[in-house]
Amino acid sequence: MVRVDPESKCTVYTLSDNQILKTTNCGRDFQQIYQDDNPDTILTTMAIDWYNSRNLYVGNSRGDILKSIDSGKSWRLIKELDSSASVANLIISPQDSRRIFVASSQAEVFSFISNTNTNPANSAEVEANFAVNDWQDFNSVLNSLNLGRNYRDFVIANNGTLFFASKNSIARSKDQGITWEKLNILTTTDVETS
Repeated sequence: MVRVDPESKCTVYTLSDNQILKTTNCGRDFQQIYQDDNPDTILTTMAIDWYNSRNLYVGNSRGDILKSIDSGKSWRLIKELDSSASVANLIISPQDSRRIFVASSQAEVFSFISNTNTNPANSAEVEANFAVNDWQDFNSVLNSLNLGRNYRDFVIANNGTLFFASKNSIARSKDQGITWEKLNILTTTDVETS
């Protein structure tokens, strides 16, 4: 996975197994900025805050969400998923960069608020940047739609509409995940052949 800093197009992050590599010179040189202690852990997804690109989020195969507030110089665990699922996707809301959406490999969807104080003045403000607030679990609503447990993709449109896709179904939320509707999708049995 590759992510480009929205404020500096020559700053690029790439996930490689259990490590994060970073370049600030358009790929001429890469430096390792993080390596998980467990060589069996895979870094699965990454998101860069579009409002303050020093804020980075990474998910891994253990179900951990890590955050850096200094462009990857230091990292801290901010949340562990309760299930045995890995973090499949992290998405930052285009309306509010503090709202982070999480999809797991077990077709679970969550969101939380992460503080993004750009210039913490003291240790209490630094600690507040690593707090996970307003943790929301959308799984009871999604499970009622019978989407299946086979995660495929989770995306957000520029207008904030969320789309969650499983193997055979798509659900949409127009209100930041509070309510969801199952979309009718065209299947090969719906198409007339001549």
